[in-house]
Amino acid sequence: DWEAASDRLTLSSAATLILGTDNGDLLQQAGAGPALHPCGRDRTPESWRIQLPFVRPDSGQTIWLEDRGRIKTDVEGRAVSACGVLMNITERVRLEARLQEHVDELAEANRVKDEFLATLSHELRTPLNVIRGRLHMLPLAAGEQDMTRHVAVIDRNSAVIERIVGDLLDVARTTRGQLQLDRDHVACAQIIHAAAMAAQPAADAKQIALTVDIGDALPALWADGARLQQVVWNLVNNAVKFTPPGGRVTVTARHEDPTLVIRVIDSGIGIDPAVLP
Repeated sequence: DWEAASDRLTLSSAATLILGTDNGDLLQQAGAGPALHPCGRDRTPESWRIQLPFVRPDSGQTIWLEDRGRIKTDVEGRAVSACGVLMNITERVRLEARLQEHVDELAEANRVKDEFLATLSHELRTPLNVIRGRLHMLPLAAGEQDMTRHVAVIDRNSAVIERIVGDLLDVARTTRGQLQLDRDHVACAQIIHAAAMAAQPAADAKQIALTVDIGDALPALWADGARLQQVVWNLVNNAVKFTPPGGRVTVTARHEDPTLVIRVIDSGIGIDPAVLP
C-alpha cells in the first residue's frame, strides 16, 4: 500500500517474504510503485505494471519482480493512494532469456545455412559450367590429343562435383551424429602429398606455385586417413581458389612435440577475421 502524503510503501507479510525485508523505502528506491513510476505523481495513470530487478538485502541475491497495482485519485485527479501486488518472476525471466538465446541460435543457424547454400550453388556451378563447355567443344576437337585434353578437364571437374556431393553427405551425417571414422595408423606425409596432388591441377591452371615441405621423422597418426586428407585438401583447395594467379601456396608439416602441426600458407586474401573462428 502507498500513501501519497507520506510517500511511503507499506509491505504485507507475503511481500516481505519475497523481498527479504519489510523496508518499503528499498522497494521505492528500486523503482517500484506509483511514486517513481515513469508517469510521475502528477500524471499518474489509473494502474501500472512494471518489471524490475531487486537486490534482496538479506542475501544480496538479485531477483526479478513484477509490480502491478491501481491508483486512487482525488476529485482533481491527483494520486492519493495506491494498492499493488508483487510477484517474484525470476524463474520466468530466466526462462525467457533462455528462450531468446534459442531464438538467436536458430536465427544464426538459418543465416549460416543460407550462406552455405549460396556457397554450395557457386561451388557446383563452376565445375558444371566447365563440363558443359567442354562437352560442346568435343565435337569440334581437332584430333585425338585435343579430345584427350577435353576429356581430362571433364574428368577433373567431375571429381570436384563428386567431392562436393561427398562433403554434403558428410554434413548430413554429422548433423545426425552418424559420421563414421575408420581409424588406423596412417602416414601423415602420404596424406599431405595426396591432398596436394588433388589440388595441383587447379593450381597449375592459375600458375600458382604449390609447394609441400614436410619435416623429417613425422610420427604415424591414429586417425581416419580419408577424412584427414579431406581436411587438408579443403584447406589447400581454398588457398588456391583465393590466391591470385601467379601466387604461391605452401603446405608444411612439423612434429612439434607432442603435436603434429600442418600449416597451409598462401599469398591470397586470407580469411576474414570475423569468420575465422
